[in-house]
Amino acid sequence: MNDYLPIEDHLPILNNRSGALITSNGKIDFACFPNFDSPPVFFSILDKSKGGFFDIVLNGNELSSNISYEEDTLIAKIDYYDKNEIIGKLTWFMPMHNEPSIYFPEIYARLEAFYPLDVELNFAPFRYNKRKFNIYDNRGVKVSDGERSITLISNNGFEIKNNVAKSQFNLKQGNIKWFVLSYGLDFPLSIDAFHPNFRLNETRKFWKKWVLRSNYEGIEYRSFNRSLLLIKGLFFEPSGFMVAALTTSLPESIGGGRNWDYRYMWIRDTSFVIEALIRAGYFNEALRFYLNIVDAIEKEGKIYSVFTIHGKKASDEVIDEELEGYLGSRPVRFGNNAGRQLQIDQYVSLVHGLRIIFDQGGMPSTHVISKVIKIGLTLEKIWKYPDSSIWEIRGRRRQYTYSKIMAWLGFSDLEYLARKTFSNSLAERFKRSKDEVYKFIMENCVYRDSYFSHYPGTDKLDASLLIIPLIDFMKPDDPIFLNTLDLIVQRLVKERYLFKRYEIDDGLNGEDNAFLMLSFWYLRDLIRLKKLEEVTEGINFFTKIFNKEHVLPEEIEFGSHRYLGNYPQAISHYSWALLLMDYSKFLEG
Repeated sequence: MNDYLPIEDHLPILNNRSGALITSNGKIDFACFPNFDSPPVFFSILDKSKGGFFDIVLNGNELSSNISYEEDTLIAKIDYYDKNEIIGKLTWFMPMHNEPSIYFPEIYARLEAFYPLDVELNFAPFRYNKRKFNIYDNRGVKVSDGERSITLISNNGFEIKNNVAKSQFNLKQGNIKWFVLSYGLDFPLSIDAFHPNFRLNETRKFWKKWVLRSNYEGIEYRSFNRSLLLIKGLFFEPSGFMVAALTTSLPESIGGGRNWDYRYMWIRDTSFVIEALIRAGYFNEALRFYLNIVDAIEKEGKIYSVFTIHGKKASDEVIDEELEGYLGSRPVRFGNNAGRQLQIDQYVSLVHGLRIIFDQGGMPSTHVISKVIKIGLTLEKIWKYPDSSIWEIRGRRRQYTYSKIMAWLGFSDLEYLARKTFSNSLAERFKRSKDEVYKFIMENCVYRDSYFSHYPGTDKLDASLLIIPLIDFMKPDDPIFLNTLDLIVQRLVKERYLFKRYEIDDGLNGEDNAFLMLSFWYLRDLIRLKKLEEVTEGINFFTKIFNKEHVLPEEIEFGSHRYLGNYPQAISHYSWALLLMDYSKFLEG
């Protein structure tokens, strides 16, 4: 299992259609083409023997290396060292363009030699037993799996050995060599046909120009910008939707079964994304995101908890029995059954997203407003139903406290929106629903008049209730919330600032680990409680355990602090961005 690099030793490159994971030693071990949710072309991170990969090896892997991003871009660069002296640089990127309809299903690599280098290319896309090779003289090699193809453009010779296309050559001091991976290319082209220098400069300008539009001037500025760039990169430009993460089946616990496909869009995330984008100065992006979601729901005629990036219902899970999984963590899944679940907070997120837009002066059309009011009328019917809630616990549905509190938020926002746009009579109707939900929560979800439990009748805790003061359901110093907060810290914090999600048995094998979003919600609660010393300490703690470029996973393993779960994780990044904005705003007074 030593052939699997830590997740944190990868950097993603993205281009609003797809992305790839680049290892610190110059290998692509995950990438899907042509889109985020396409079957993977490279996936050796999910099976070191059978999964496709492409790597560039310098001096027989005898060099040390360091991977980082070019400042304020998603262009990855690897510096190679012989002892303490840099002898070569490898730059990876996926082209970006200001015109969103232009798409390059390509990955570019630029190798620069500061000293003479011995170079080996290993090109092995798709599954081990399905590769069909076609070598082109002085053009490269094309590989297909019978249905798809990808071509490595390179002007040196190749041979096929052990089902891998290999090439070895020397690079003289001062020389630069380009490689292009092009998906679905019908015939080989020269490197010059791809205009690689122009594409690199265009991509560099795109990312730098985009991030400069941010209005953020607070603490951890570089880390904040990294989160912004990754949030932007995870959007799928044709539909305006975004994926929750680039990958599938990276485990939440090593050797366990908590391995999910996150190359989809969760409707519950809508309002979180909108809040982060608007507060950072990207109102138009937030509005477009929201309107695209409403449009997709109207076309489908239904709200799914999980949508594909094309605005359709997520496909059901298929388990790939052949792949061993990252570090032996089976099963490897494609598709996500969470699309079948009822999650009440998905309806609330759509309502709350519109409330945030209104609060910032946005005025969507009356057509959009009427659609959201209609969602509110549906919420009136379903808020009493048991659901699967935020953690998508499989099996029995329950009356989860989190879902009821979010329903309260939905009706509170609907009351506000109705007063702004329709009539007081409709607002009063939603107010009555809000009051009814509040009464249900306080009578059923407060365990022995002391604290909020996971669901009525249990004494178990749910760390998602850290959201309570963030949505103004209750003041942060309310005794019931303070009791809830204290118990969550006592019973769900296994290591300072790192939270388990819940106490109940969810029927899955493998230990749950620290869910980063919860840590950031907790620190935002502490800001509201004015415990600034602890907040500062917490932010410093995380900046030390993040990887050097502050690319965030879904979870952190207790004790080791290694990254777990799908990567990079959007919800971790916008939760981190909201924490930094909250803290900086508080410091400004």
